[in-house]
Amino acid sequence: MADETFQVDTDVLRRGGANIQDVAELAGSIFGDLNTACVLYGDVGDDAIGRTWKQNYKPGEAAGLQFLRQLTTNLQDGGTRAVTVAGVYEDTNTDANTQANQGGRR
Repeated sequence: MADETFQVDTDVLRRGGANIQDVAELAGSIFGDLNTACVLYGDVGDDAIGRTWKQNYKPGEAAGLQFLRQLTTNLQDGGTRAVTVAGVYEDTNTDANTQANQGGRR
């Protein structure tokens, strides 16, 4: 019979969660910078550049900002959950080892 143990490297899981949170921070920064640029430069006038901007870029502005905002939120949640799961696995392992060292029964 094959070895049917379940193992989790909680340090790797925790670092992975932290890395995801770093990416979330970057996405949030990009969102903030883009949102600021849209507010500052959103009204570009009625010259050729302004008309081109309004025709080609303005229609996707709200959807792009919404996507970046949601991406940031989802990455933050995923990173936090990965770190939390690492802690749960560690606690479960500690509890199981404690029970095993006590003979498995109370």
